[in-house]
Amino acid sequence: VGAWLQNMAAALKSEIDALDDAIAGLGILLSEGEITAQNPRVDARFDSLVALIERLLRANGRWRDDERLLIFTEYKTTLDYLARRLRERYEEERILTLFGSGGAGGMDESDRDLVKQAFNDPSHSVRILVATDAAAEGLNLQQTARYLLHFDCPWNPSKLEQRNGRIDRHGQARDVTIHHFVTGQDQDLKFLAHVIHKADEIREDLIC
Repeated sequence: VGAWLQNMAAALKSEIDALDDAIAGLGILLSEGEITAQNPRVDARFDSLVALIERLLRANGRWRDDERLLIFTEYKTTLDYLARRLRERYEEERILTLFGSGGAGGMDESDRDLVKQAFNDPSHSVRILVATDAAAEGLNLQQTARYLLHFDCPWNPSKLEQRNGRIDRHGQARDVTIHHFVTGQDQDLKFLAHVIHKADEIREDLIC
């Protein structure tokens, strides 16, 4: 038993060291406070998000009046990171967040209602809403938005379909476009294809 524990400890240390090296390679310092308050040296997904915003929501350096983007994240920490970086790049009033009531800093129902009303108000200055899955259920945002980005792709196809249904629903007057990230990694592409296929099957079942 003692030798087995030693081997396990060595294996775990090796894994931890590899993770520490990967984090250091990104330029993230664990001793410098919250990770969400730090910018990695490279973040291809955030760069792609900015490019998407510039292409869909802005023209000639100005915000379009008729377009908005809904971004879904799986985790509150991802939401905090994205909201901070987007507000550093763009005017703060253009970015709103929506998340669940869990934890000390959770949003109550009245706060969530105010955010939903603002995003659905064509005259409001907001252009981007970053939301977690905890806020997805019962969220109707089809009045002003037709673009959605899955920043994190959920494992559960039903959750993916629930997200899409926030803007792809009765009352939507325009064609909806759903965005997600792809990579050159075969396993990533296979997983994404599987989730999307399952979501399509759910949609077909609901229509039948």
